[in-house]
Amino acid sequence: MLIIGIGFTQPSGYYAFQLFDDYSLGLPLLFIAFFQVIAVSWVYGNDKFANDIEFMTGSRPNIFWMICWKYISPLAIFVIFIANCVKQGSSTYTYTAYVGCLLDPFSSKHPGTEESTAKVEYPGWGVFIAVFFTIVSMVPIIIWLVKDLVKNPSKWGAAFRKKFTDPIEYHPDPARADPSRRKTINEVQMDILKEFEKAAATEA
Repeated sequence: MLIIGIGFTQPSGYYAFQLFDDYSLGLPLLFIAFFQVIAVSWVYGNDKFANDIEFMTGSRPNIFWMICWKYISPLAIFVIFIANCVKQGSSTYTYTAYVGCLLDPFSSKHPGTEESTAKVEYPGWGVFIAVFFTIVSMVPIIIWLVKDLVKNPSKWGAAFRKKFTDPIEYHPDPARADPSRRKTINEVQMDILKEFEKAAATEA
C-alpha cells in the first residue's frame, strides 16, 4: 500500500489513482460484502448475531433487518456483482486523459477537446494491472474456501445438511420459531467467556 501510495504522489499520480480507484474497489468490495453477509446470517446464524446485539444494546434487532441480512442483502449484492462483471467484461478498459483544448492540444497523438479531457484505451500492461487490482483481494477468499473444503469435506457436508434441511433455519430469526435458541444476557456472556478460555488454551 505504501508503494502504491507513493505512486499517487508522482506527476503521473492522477492516472495511477484512476487505475486503482476504478478497478480495485467496485467488484472486490461487492465480492467481500457478499461473503461477509453470508458468513454472518447463514454460517454464524442470524439468531446468534441477534443474541449478540441484544447482549450489547439491550434490544433485539427488528425482524425487518433480519430479513435484509438473510435474504434481501445477499440477493441484491449478488445481482449487482453479476451485472458489474458483465458490464466490465463487455466494455473497453479506458481512463480519462488530459489532452488539452481544441486550440492547443497537449499531444499530437490526441486532438484537444472542449473539456480538455478524453477517454483513452489502456495499453495491454494497463489492462493487466486493472485485472490484477480487481482480483487480488478476491482470490484469497476463494483459495481459503477451496482449501478448507478439500481439508474438511465431511464437516462442510454436515453443516450444509443441518442448515438446509431444518425448516427453522429459513426463518429470518430462527430464535422466534424456536425460543430455546434465544439466549439471555448471562448465557451470551458465558459463551463469550468459554470462547476466551478456548482461545487461551489454544495459544498455550
